[in-house]
Amino acid sequence: MTVVSNFASLKIVTIEPLYDNWNNFLARDLFGQIVDVKLKGFGAHYPYGVMPIDTSDFISTHHLICQERDGELEVLSAFKTVDLNKAITHNLTFPALSLVKLAGDKSHIKAIEDVMESALKNEKSLIYSGSYTMSPVARENKVLLTMLREIFNAMYVQYTLDNNIDEVLVGATMRFKMHELFGSMGYENLKIEDKDTTPIFVEHLAKEKVQIMHLKEFSKEALQMPEKYKYLWDQRLVISNDNKTIKDKNVA
Repeated sequence: MTVVSNFASLKIVTIEPLYDNWNNFLARDLFGQIVDVKLKGFGAHYPYGVMPIDTSDFISTHHLICQERDGELEVLSAFKTVDLNKAITHNLTFPALSLVKLAGDKSHIKAIEDVMESALKNEKSLIYSGSYTMSPVARENKVLLTMLREIFNAMYVQYTLDNNIDEVLVGATMRFKMHELFGSMGYENLKIEDKDTTPIFVEHLAKEKVQIMHLKEFSKEALQMPEKYKYLWDQRLVISNDNKTIKDKNVA
């Protein structure tokens, strides 16, 4: 990967679920890059054996920050979102529930199941967001690193608003202070009988300490995040399941 020298080359890309989109060559190419970035990104912080991808990657919406060079896209940073109804359709365990089951915490399992049941009963949209990673090469440039983090915040909020998502669950890695970032955005610790849960230790992430957090409404601070990078959002690429790459349908 070439180090970014021109920040104007940055582009936001959204890939709709690969299960519905596999015939799209660009989707497959970028997905291969996502796997590469995850293996390198997670490999820089975790021991051999930690698996940064799973079956849910094929039903997730992938959100990328890329650099565009000579008509080609290179993935710098990525995260994914998984819709509860999509997981149900494909008979897969909702990733938020899978996360706490792997940690073996019965109280967290009940709390997540309650959130899921409430969302389904009240016909609210619920997603899990996770697997945020960044290319090790991108981390070497401090200016770029800061910019990528800001763009991540902006696109995270804008995607949630544009798609009328009611609630979001995340697993915030304490070591990387993700709980502080999500807390500033309006997330609260997952609750059990109105009491904050404590962090869990996730076995498949080498017993990483993770706080499960729940978003119902963004903070005022979070709602201001998209404005700075609105030009990137308006120019983003959406790789859809109609076998072609299109600009966002809402952009004239």
